[in-house]
Amino acid sequence: MTAVLAARVALRRTVDADRDFLRELFLDARPDLRLLPDDLRAGLVDLQVRAQVRQYSTDHPGAVDHVVETSTPSGVEPVGRCWIDVSVSSTHLLDLAVHSTARRQGVARAALSLLTDRPVTLNVWSGNQAALALYASCGFEVSGTSGDHLTMRRDAR
Repeated sequence: MTAVLAARVALRRTVDADRDFLRELFLDARPDLRLLPDDLRAGLVDLQVRAQVRQYSTDHPGAVDHVVETSTPSGVEPVGRCWIDVSVSSTHLLDLAVHSTARRQGVARAALSLLTDRPVTLNVWSGNQAALALYASCGFEVSGTSGDHLTMRRDAR
């Protein structure tokens, strides 16, 4: 990752105006949902997004949902989401998603580089090879397993 890209990526708390972008990001990560008829898909996506928010909020009441933004010559553009739960001793990454139009450009790596002041933990599906490679290249190591998910940890930097 170049220093230029890292300087162009920032996290900011989500606001109500981000709702459409976050819904599109959710749908972008699940292309199979695009096969459904429009009216059915819209309702299903809304239901799943609400369920995800409710689960994260219940399981991690102190967690904060962030939009990942990049700065471009034409302005600031939302390109992803980074939902984190910060405690006194560590940060737990609940969700990191980058829109397909911005993937493989170092955005996720740059977002992870912003989480440096305490150890970071996360859970990832063991079959998600792209995510596993990214996390390993950013210094995360497997610290446990639960079913088909791995727990990974990176020390503070």
